[in-house]
Amino acid sequence: RGRSDTGPNRTVVSSAEATETNVAQCRCLPVAEEAMKAVQWMDVFLFACGMAMVLPVVKPASSTCSALEYDCQRELLAEELAPLFQPLRPDHETTAFLQMCESQAWTYRAKRYARNKLKRFLMKFMSQTDALGYIGGGRMHVFSEKQVGELLNMTVEDQRKKTLLDVGAGEGGVTAKFVPYFEHIVATEHSMSMVRRLERKKKFTKVLQMSHIDVDVLRKEAVSNNISLNDGKHFEAVTLLNVLDRCDAPISLMKQVKEVLDPVEGRLIVAVVLPFRPVVQDGRKKRSPIEKVKLRKVKGWEKSVNAINEELFKPLGFVIERIAKLPYLSEGNSRKSFYMLDDAIFVLRAQQMKGQV
Repeated sequence: RGRSDTGPNRTVVSSAEATETNVAQCRCLPVAEEAMKAVQWMDVFLFACGMAMVLPVVKPASSTCSALEYDCQRELLAEELAPLFQPLRPDHETTAFLQMCESQAWTYRAKRYARNKLKRFLMKFMSQTDALGYIGGGRMHVFSEKQVGELLNMTVEDQRKKTLLDVGAGEGGVTAKFVPYFEHIVATEHSMSMVRRLERKKKFTKVLQMSHIDVDVLRKEAVSNNISLNDGKHFEAVTLLNVLDRCDAPISLMKQVKEVLDPVEGRLIVAVVLPFRPVVQDGRKKRSPIEKVKLRKVKGWEKSVNAINEELFKPLGFVIERIAKLPYLSEGNSRKSFYMLDDAIFVLRAQQMKGQV
């Protein structure tokens, strides 16, 4: 789930030249496997040579949990949206992630240094997302298990819902926060290396490699994996976590979601960085998406919330039930301990059309 070399590394859902990309990845697979082994050997080398003493010291981030932004200027939200805003607070999972990023332990610093060097090398042959999948990088934090429960109005003691579909799961760390609330989670991902990483986690019922929502494939996989969909074809929840601004066809993707989301009980959870600045990572290059989301240019998080609701969600038949603001944190590098962007979290339901029950 990749913004840039200096921002959260996010999955990319790119349809262009998908076949060529997969072939290229297969050719680079031996190189990537050797790179993964090199990470382990490099740690040994760094230890033996005492290089931990000369590695760049990561200056602890000045931001603390108390300084992270979880609230907003509600008076700037549209009148209908202001009451839907739900302020959250940082908790122990947020603290733990930041402490990991700011760790001065030589082992952590050495491993991060080695991974950054290997990432730069692998990006000569593949995309940033694929490179991160092979070397085990790209860790990020959006919300905790408790915060997911607050957004879904659930607790871990409640009876779990049946099914969740996550589109663009990346390395799976954010998706895993939903595990306590759902019996079955189907994770999809475009990147081959990330798919393998998701499978190794063994936290999800099924992991599928796909660049878009293939309704027929999803339903067949549900049957073969004993996943009970509502009416045999609908998921109780779908998540698009920092995917809309990194995919080729965001409007088509939202329409596909409606095909697999339960029309009555189903909920769509969207996380997106605002202001909205879409870009697609196509192999080693970055470009504009094929499908344009025409949002009016506005400044500020609150006005961007208003714009995406009026010009994307509403026209596609989605109604906002809950809004939250969370810091989108990703593991840093030798220059900075972590990177942060402002995420907007939306809990949406499909609008009931006349004649529907």
